Amino acid sequence: MKLFNRIINRHLRFDLLQQLPSIDAKLIARNMLAQAYTFTYYNPTGRYRLKLSNKSEREVALTLLMFNRKYKNLVSQGDISDRSRMGNQSCFRNEQLAGVPFTYSEDFVLPVFGLFECDFIYLANPPHEFEKTLRDKVDMSRDLLMHLDKQLDLQIAVFRILSEYLVISSDQL
Repeated sequence: MKLFNRIINRHLRFDLLQQLPSIDAKLIARNMLAQAYTFTYYNPTGRYRLKLSNKSEREVALTLLMFNRKYKNLVSQGDISDRSRMGNQSCFRNEQLAGVPFTYSEDFVLPVFGLFECDFIYLANPPHEFEKTLRDKVDMSRDLLMHLDKQLDLQIAVFRILSEYLVISSDQL
């Protein structure tokens, strides 16, 4: 399960779970991953109840924050119109942190612990992995780094992902 969060191609993550030897092992994995087990990058819309102390569920929350930032950027650039309920260019609705309602804003910092509940309605279609440009991947990695809050192991994972795109060929020297 420690490897699950490190799989770069999110849509291939469940192939790893299919390699588990028994139904019992798959059920244990599903319970450990909680909502991360059913999360899909290609349709993140849904109702979420995420325990932020669970690394897999925290990753789902961070991914939702990245999708929300991407939507806000699309609205800011004029590529799509703001269809958020509150006019705040946000895909989050009915947000609660530890049972206390709040309205998402850009200065929101995801805590390390607690229960984060929300409805997430992605109002722009996410690109397929093969459609993402290098710039999209770098932007997503940068957004992830901004929300890591001193989590060195996750920062290292993001830097490893970024390093794939920062290789210099001999022709460039």
